[in-house]
Amino acid sequence: MPLQIEFETTAADRGTLYVRGLPEVGPEVLVAVQRLADEHYLTMHGLWDATASWFPCPRLDGDDAASRFGTGAALTAGILGAAREPLRMHLRRRDFSDVGTLRVRGLEPAPAVAPEPVADAAPKAAPEPAPGAPRPPDRDPVQQRLPGSKDVAPATAARATLTTNTAMPHRKPAHHWTGARWMVLALCVICLIALTWWYTTQKPIQPTLPNSPPPDQMPATGKALADDLKRQQLAPADLFQRAAQADQAGDCEAAIRLFIEAASRDAAFADGLARRYDSVDPQPSPCFAEPKPDSAMVWYERAAQAGIPHAQRRYGELLLGETNVGPVYRDAIDWLRKAAAAGDAAAASRLAGLGER
Repeated sequence: MPLQIEFETTAADRGTLYVRGLPEVGPEVLVAVQRLADEHYLTMHGLWDATASWFPCPRLDGDDAASRFGTGAALTAGILGAAREPLRMHLRRRDFSDVGTLRVRGLEPAPAVAPEPVADAAPKAAPEPAPGAPRPPDRDPVQQRLPGSKDVAPATAARATLTTNTAMPHRKPAHHWTGARWMVLALCVICLIALTWWYTTQKPIQPTLPNSPPPDQMPATGKALADDLKRQQLAPADLFQRAAQADQAGDCEAAIRLFIEAASRDAAFADGLARRYDSVDPQPSPCFAEPKPDSAMVWYERAAQAGIPHAQRRYGELLLGETNVGPVYRDAIDWLRKAAAAGDAAAASRLAGLGER
């Protein structure tokens, strides 16, 4: 049966999921938000991609009517950014998966805009004169169509009489070509001939263009570069190296896509990507300017499931940062114990400080 899922913000960067119809699945659940318009999923970077990205949500205590789960900053910002679009939410655990439509609490519809009144452009009919009163003169049809026009009295055409002397016929004055006029005409002809000769003998100057590669040989960037490297079937180590180069060059879209591809194919590089998001010993770069604990937790969990001790310890420590009691706390202690059993001295020291064995 599809789940009934509602989302409510509880802080500037935190929220709560209310899930009805969910069986007992443990201390946390993984969720993925899907946009119904194009079937794309919300990623940890606030983008939308065809591949599902899973966000860990710890279970909260209370509310018997529905299961409650806390959402991190990345998931909260993504849901609020697309709150007015139809969304579907997938939930899964190791032995459970289900889906339901997401509803955001407190979302109000956009206010309706009242239509503007339309002025009546039809002219009003002139009132009929009283019986026995003289009728006003008829106006010109053009003046009747123009509001505010005034009556104009017809102008009387003025007539003029031209008297000519028949004894002396009218003659045009004679024009005489003087030497100055002939000289000016000759100079104009000479200039015209000189300009024509100069124009026909000049060679056109071809502009010098810089040597630029054709469009099909321009270096690819962004999504085009990432897709091209994926089609080459490179090893995860090569993809991770190319992602680091794109990161240093400032091509963040290509860098993030290549980092995710390498981390999805090899758990060791999932641990490497999580370190770039981790707030412990940060290494800022153009595309990873500040830590993102929620994103680090996603990739640390994937590496921890593959048995990497460092990832197991850091995943447990990040879970401890969420709460110090309840199921999430016990899950964090279990991960620290796994890391300590694998030889991680920092995990063993953290357990001793917590009074756990």
